[in-house]
Amino acid sequence: MKITFIGHASILVETKGVSILSDPWWQGPCFGAQWWLHPHAWLEPVEARPPDFIYVSHGHSDHLHHATLRRLPQSAKVVVSDALDIAGPIRDLDLTLSNCRKKRRPKSCPASRSR
Repeated sequence: MKITFIGHASILVETKGVSILSDPWWQGPCFGAQWWLHPHAWLEPVEARPPDFIYVSHGHSDHLHHATLRRLPQSAKVVVSDALDIAGPIRDLDLTLSNCRKKRRPKSCPASRSR
């Protein structure tokens, strides 16, 4: 497994022939032009091997960045949690969406005993 820091919250994970890019942001500002990426993202690994999957952790514009997502290959599937309300904006970008189902937590967990 190889993990490469791309910039801000974005990493590229490569394992067993699959590449996963998380939270890409490198095209322009976010939060109403209040935030600019510094230092610039290191894009060579992403350009050398486009991602198979793009993971978006949540809907803040430095993680779900429309201008950057538009530049990525449409062949990449975008992975988001069903627990988030961000599927609509991703579909609006004509990207393929793959939802992760929210797992239910058990109603009660056995008490742990420390020794």
